[in-house]
Formats: sequence, structure tokens, C-alpha cells
Amino acid sequence: MVGLALASITTIPYLVAFAFQGNGWRFSGFLFNVEDGNSYLAKILLGSEGAWLFRTPYTTMPHPGSLVYLPYIFLGKLAIVNSHLCLLALFHGFRFVATVLLALACYDFLGLFLPSEALRLFGTILGLAGGGLGWVLFLRGNLEWLGSQPLDFISPESFGFLAIFLLPHLSLARALLLWTLTGFLKGKSWRWGLLALAMALIHPLEAINLWAIVLAYSLVEILRSRPIKNPMPLFLFPAPLVFHLAFLALTHPFYKVWNAQMNVRSPHPLHYLLAYGWVIPALLIGALKLLREPFGDVAVAWTALTPLLVYLPNTSQRRLAEGVWVAMVALALKAFGERKRLLALWSVPLFISSAVIWAGSLAVAANPSTPAFLPKGEAKAFEALKSMAKPGDGVIASYPTSNLLPAWAPVKVPFGHGAESYLRDLWEVRVRTFFSPEAPNDFRLELMRTARIRWVFWGPEERALGAWAPESMPELCERYSEAGYSIWELCLERRGR
Repeated sequence: MVGLALASITTIPYLVAFAFQGNGWRFSGFLFNVEDGNSYLAKILLGSEGAWLFRTPYTTMPHPGSLVYLPYIFLGKLAIVNSHLCLLALFHGFRFVATVLLALACYDFLGLFLPSEALRLFGTILGLAGGGLGWVLFLRGNLEWLGSQPLDFISPESFGFLAIFLLPHLSLARALLLWTLTGFLKGKSWRWGLLALAMALIHPLEAINLWAIVLAYSLVEILRSRPIKNPMPLFLFPAPLVFHLAFLALTHPFYKVWNAQMNVRSPHPLHYLLAYGWVIPALLIGALKLLREPFGDVAVAWTALTPLLVYLPNTSQRRLAEGVWVAMVALALKAFGERKRLLALWSVPLFISSAVIWAGSLAVAANPSTPAFLPKGEAKAFEALKSMAKPGDGVIASYPTSNLLPAWAPVKVPFGHGAESYLRDLWEVRVRTFFSPEAPNDFRLELMRTARIRWVFWGPEERALGAWAPESMPELCERYSEAGYSIWELCLERRGR
């Protein structure tokens, strides 16, 4: 029931947004984190077009397929039609189901530490909808502090609400992480090694978290002269996938750049203190209690390890806090025990940030504007391009347009996503130059040929980059023009010039 309730609550703002589209607007399907949301739809569209391996459409550079984002590729296989609305229905259906599964997994994991059913239910709610004290910065009217917004509002790994609201693959991977740990602690390591593999196929970085947790837990058990469980299946099953992806990230130019362009580094340590400071006293008391119980070492070791993980020298630091909030909830609730009134008062501040996010999403949903919505004329132009272009055709457009295009049509763009676009900063300069009236047509033609670009999208965002007119380039033929949007093709009969 908790999972169904939270899945329904987080769906309401999206339904409101669909109700408010009209009067010239179409809902993108996302209220926050729209850039990544569009990329997930693009991945579903790839699957619907027949792909089984992931090759990002946010670059025209050839690169080998990889076993990442598989849930979205598989969702595409379920598409009855690959319309934008169908893709959105699949995404939000996945989000709904993943939320329910995460609630079940959280309840099972907390059962290792909390005998009371009421405490486990409350812990599940807190694990999925709780947050830190980032709302304090919201009340002062400026979320920026020490170079970052608070973790409650930017890090789905650090808490639970953003994950169930925005990122179904993260919710599902977290559910499998919790179930894997639960099974491992109960002694069924080989069976749960397979679940660890499934977890890594959904979100490969989750395997790193799992390995770190299991190693820290085993070390604590050794130091306490306790017998350790066999952790090898949890390492062996996901290892080939993780090592394969690590090999790509270290050797292939595209994947090396993708990894370098990741920007999920941890903010100033005071942000973590703001996020978790309210619960730290309860964590310490709960740790003293749980260290006397059979499975308590894992929650303590996981929590103690996280400050080290989130500052390891890599580009994905924040992601290494993945799921630790559930372990913290177990420690904190153990501290309170059956003192329900005190627990209720203590927990109130932990729900305020999630309430702010939810209310903010309603405000965005009820007031159509970019980027959560897009003009109907633009959506119609995307649909026209989809009917004309062949899958994999290259399209050049501004960054905002390029982020949207692969979510609407199975095309490729040279840049349009912060991490996935090869040499993103270089391409930003190239695209600005392309749409500048000072650039010679020979530059444009050569750029289109070398980058395998067949189409030019021309709308308000592109006009904002310069006063260049596509009709001034003889090699372009106009194929669509309506409502201020036009689409131009590199003419087949002139392409060989």
C-alpha cells in the first residue's frame, strides 16, 4: 500500500501537466530534470526501432553499443506505436511499478533490523519520501550555497523522493540492491548473485556500491571475530559486465569523453552535514543498539563508509551515496524504538523538502512554459521530421532543440546532452558558427558531410543563434515549413559535390 500510495502521489503532477497542455503547448512528459528525461525517451525510442544495445543518439560519432540503459531499451520493445505519447506512457508506467517494487524491497530490508511492522512501514515511507534540511535554504529564497543546491533537490542517490519522482531505473536498481543485501545476509548468496547481475544490468554503477558495502561489512565482521558469509557470488556475477564497461571507458574515445563529461561530483562537505545533520544523533544511538544484533553491522558499515565513497576521485561521486538513506533510516528508527510520538515529531522536518519538490512540480505543471512544455508548432515539426527522416539520420539544431529531437524522432544530433554528446563544448562552438551569417557555406557543407548530418532544423532557438537564412545555402532543400519552423535537407542530388 505504501508503494501504491507514493507512486500515485508522484503521478498527480504529471496528470495535471497533461490536463494543462493546450493553448499552443505540448507537455514534454517531465517537470524537472527535463534534459535527462528526454534522453530516457530517446532510449525507449531506440528500443522500439529495433536496438538491443545502447548507442546514444546525442552524437553522430560512431561508437560500439553497450549494455547500459537496458530497461529503457526493453521498454521500447513494448511500444505498440512509437509515438511520443506511447513512449511517455511506458516511461511513467515503469516509474509507477519501480516505486512499488522499491517500497517492497525497503520494507524487506528494514525487516532485518526492525521487528515492529509499524516501524518498518514508517521506515519505508521515510526511506522513499524523506529528505534532509535543504528546505532551510529554500526558505531563505536562494537554494545556492557553497556552489551547489542542497542534496535534497539535486541528488536522487542521497535520498528517495527524487528517484521515485524522476528516475525509475534508479528506483528499480535500488530495490534489487536492497533485496540482494537481504538475501546475502540470510545466507542465500548464490541465488542472490544472480539478482546482483540483474541489478548491474539495470544500473551498472550499483555493483560498485554493492561491492563496497559487502567489503566494509565483511571487514567489520572479521574485526569482531565473527564468521563471514561467502561474498564471491555477489562479485563474480556482475564482474564481467562492470569490467567490460570499465574497459570501454578507459580505451574507446567516445566512452572516455562520456565518462569525463559526467558532472555529478559531491558538493562541499557542509552540504552533507545539512542533508544528514538532523539524523546524525539518532544514527549514533541506533548504531550502538544495532551492533549488538545479528545483521546490524551492515547498516553501520554502509553508513560509515559513505563519507569516504562520495569523495573518491572520480566524476560520479554523488552516485556512490546510492541507497544509504535506507540504512540510515534503519539506524535512526532503531534509536527511537517504540517511542512513536517522539519519532513522529522528530521526522516532520524530514518530509518538508519532498513536499516543496512536489508542490513546485504542481506549479510547473499548471503554468505551461519551456522546458517542461514545448510549443505545439515545434512538436508538429518534430513529428514531420520523423515521417521524413530515416532512422539514424543526423540533424543539426540548437542545443535545446537537439535535446528534444531524439525523444520525438529516431534521429541523431551532434550534441544535445551534457554527458552523452561527444566533445560537447567543441560542438557548441561549431553549431553556433554554423548558424552564424558570417560562416561560409563551404564550412557548413563540410561540417554536415563529416558529421553525417542530413537535416537542418530551423526554428526560434536556431534564429536566436544568428541571422543566417537556410535558403542562402544552395545545397539545402526545404522540406517543411509551418508556424515558424522549417526543416531543410541536404539535397541528395547535390550531396556529392
